[in-house]
This record gives sequence, structure tokens and C-alpha cells, in this order.
Amino acid sequence: MAEPENIVSTSKESNDIDAYLKSYDEYVDQYIKFMKKAKDGDVSAMTEYAESMEKATDLSEKMEKAESEMTSAQMAKFLKIQAKLTQAAANMN
Repeated sequence: MAEPENIVSTSKESNDIDAYLKSYDEYVDQYIKFMKKAKDGDVSAMTEYAESMEKATDLSEKMEKAESEMTSAQMAKFLKIQAKLTQAAANMN
């Protein structure tokens, strides 16, 4: 009986991580838009920045906890999202 429970637990953890990755990817897309607005001098970007910081903190905490449980595919997706953010930041200069 213990094996099926472990499989269900692992599957749930995997689904949670996939959900975190999706949220993280959406956040990064939003943050990139914010960076572009700020670079262009859009004053509303500061309001958006304040709102996004709470979400960033929450996602960061979840991702730190989940990182050790990620499959190799999930880790690859996580690194791809980080690379997208890094590339966008580099292009702002």
C-alpha cells in the first residue's frame, strides 16, 4: 500500500512544481514588460513594480522549496525561464 501513496504524493508534488513554474514564467513575462515600460520612462511602471514584488517574494519562496524536488525536465524549464529574464535584462542596457 505504501507504494501507491508515494506515487500519488510524488505526482502531486510534481504537479505543484509545474504550477509554480507556470506562475514563475508568467511573472517573468510580466516583469520583462515592466522593465521595458520603466526604461521608456513610463511612470505607471513604479506602481506595477510595487504590486509585483509581493508575487515575486511568494514565488521565490515556493521555488526555493521546490528546487530540490524538481525533475530534470522541470529544472531545465526553470533554467530556461531564468535565462529568458537574464537575456531581457541584458538587452535593457
